[in-house]
Amino acid sequence: MGPFLTKLEDVDSRLNVGVVLDDYRTRVGTARVAYDKIDIKAVGSAGDCVPQVGVRLEDAFNAYNAALTVWSKCVDDYNCDVDKDVLPKMRAKWAKAGRLIDKAKAKLKP
Repeated sequence: MGPFLTKLEDVDSRLNVGVVLDDYRTRVGTARVAYDKIDIKAVGSAGDCVPQVGVRLEDAFNAYNAALTVWSKCVDDYNCDVDKDVLPKMRAKWAKAGRLIDKAKAKLKP
């Protein structure tokens, strides 16, 4: 699950300095690739890892992906203004994802 966490942290870190849609899409896509490579059997044998860490990371990814969907739809809509119409929603999803990542990382510490 480590590579998935790392890719989510990359998304979170990049948001702190600004990101354009194409870069964001690439970073979320890279996180998806890391997610798809998780060995569920190995993780499942790690006790509380799935409910304590995996679920939070998956929820964080889903929040990032939801923000991507909102952003993409707005860009495709001539009448949509990203700053006024969707940025507050995206920021809320990004903040949620960041909190979930922090909670997952806290569960990994001894």
